[in-house]
Amino acid sequence: MGSVQNEAKVAIITGGTSGIGFALAQHLHAKGWRVAIVGRRADLGAQKASYLDPLAETAAFEQCDVASYSAQAAMFKNVWARWGRLDLLIANAGSVDSGSWDNFRRRGAAVDDLPPEPDTTCTDAHLKGLIFPEYGAVEAGVIHWVRVNAPLLKRKEKITINTVMMGPAITPVMPGFAKAFLPEQLVLPATIIKAYDLFIDDDDNKRTGETVETAHDQLFWYEMPEHKAGKLNVRNMLVYEPWFAVMYGEKSGLEDALQEAPEGNAQDTGRVEEFGVGMM
Repeated sequence: MGSVQNEAKVAIITGGTSGIGFALAQHLHAKGWRVAIVGRRADLGAQKASYLDPLAETAAFEQCDVASYSAQAAMFKNVWARWGRLDLLIANAGSVDSGSWDNFRRRGAAVDDLPPEPDTTCTDAHLKGLIFPEYGAVEAGVIHWVRVNAPLLKRKEKITINTVMMGPAITPVMPGFAKAFLPEQLVLPATIIKAYDLFIDDDDNKRTGETVETAHDQLFWYEMPEHKAGKLNVRNMLVYEPWFAVMYGEKSGLEDALQEAPEGNAQDTGRVEEFGVGMM
């Protein structure tokens, strides 16, 4: 491959063999990106990658179960070995519930008839599968994780992280999906692509810690809500460098981090209330 090809950006797309994932793979590939299509089905993945590039120079399939840390680690190593860089991870893989924690169908079971172990495939893919590469969590958790960690990751690693909140879209994940929604309640594929492009096309890496929601043909930005306690809780949002250095071996370097204990702290004023103090 020539030098121009070597300069092309590389994206890993989990759950990339169908639906939204493959649509994003097609979109990025058409824009000149090299894409690693990640999924569990080797036959389908190889077919989709070959559709984009039969020579496997700009599109390749990587078999991986995102619920497995070792599988994800091997996948990342393989992509790096193939193209020598990584510019974008779209953690798109997921599934619907395979079981239930609630066991509503077993209300009449005897007390000693314990239910089977819940199938946590959904949790493993959505939550653990995202946490393994240290890029986020899931649903409400991912939004908060992104907001909290975005400044630090950008400062330390020059990595930007953002969230696309996905509305209902027709994909192969559920049969008869369209029957459960009115047409105007379904997110259009073009809207999803538009949301991702807000971050993908941010060549200067200015956007980070942001969340955008998709809804039919519109996008809505999620702003960080204010604390109900106002200035009383401002301190809770700031990194305390002495603690950070102890935990991570170096300071955070964040502009708003507290370098030392604030004057008039609780210990200085004698206003210390600790759980367990004075208890018998």
